[in-house]
Amino acid sequence: MATRKTGNEAHVQEEIVTPVGSNTSSRFSFDTIKDWIEDNQQIAMYIGGGLIALVALWFGYKKLIAEPNAAEAMGQMFYAERAFERDSFDAALNGPAGGFAGFLKIIDEYGSTPSGNMARYYAGASYLNLNKYDEAIQMLEDFDADEPVFATMKNGMLGDAYSEKKDNSTALSYYKKAANSGDNTFLTPYYMKKYALFSELQGDKETATKVFKDLFARYPDSPEGKNAERNLAKLGATLD
Repeated sequence: MATRKTGNEAHVQEEIVTPVGSNTSSRFSFDTIKDWIEDNQQIAMYIGGGLIALVALWFGYKKLIAEPNAAEAMGQMFYAERAFERDSFDAALNGPAGGFAGFLKIIDEYGSTPSGNMARYYAGASYLNLNKYDEAIQMLEDFDADEPVFATMKNGMLGDAYSEKKDNSTALSYYKKAANSGDNTFLTPYYMKKYALFSELQGDKETATKVFKDLFARYPDSPEGKNAERNLAKLGATLD
């Protein structure tokens, strides 16, 4: 027998403490469950049947709807991507010649698939190139960037869109996110430079100086890193 203190120090309540995993504890648990099932057989059958039905519905959705849709969406993406690569951004959005689907139709019909998600990224980039900044922002915000490279590009393009809208404070916040979204030798120094320049534009020379120094330390061989000393000199600072 053991004692356990309650919240009141003036009283000590004696109680039997059964070790976890003891036969008494296990027997109590199994007996309780068994008694409940025997007394509620119909309810137990409904619960069991409901779980089986849910599993069957999930499996059927995955095999009969989700996977075929994903494969079909991937096939539809090919021609829209080709148009995008040729800088035919309007055709990429609305459909290349030959009746093939553009990114907007793919989003509408296959938006829940991985290809539908990527179509939002391409659509955002296309709108940005067409100087349609509000549409670009909407598409990019809806894009689920689950990889560091895509997170960097998403935030960087959102920064570009807000910069074009002359919303420099919001652009700065996205350039900061892009600079800190990953560690890519091409993209990260590019957006670190933009983050530093927009910090300077907003009057924050201290942050701009810090970012340029960090840029040189991390990516000295990048074009942005090689120009970091020159940018620091404009701020009246040095690499030391």
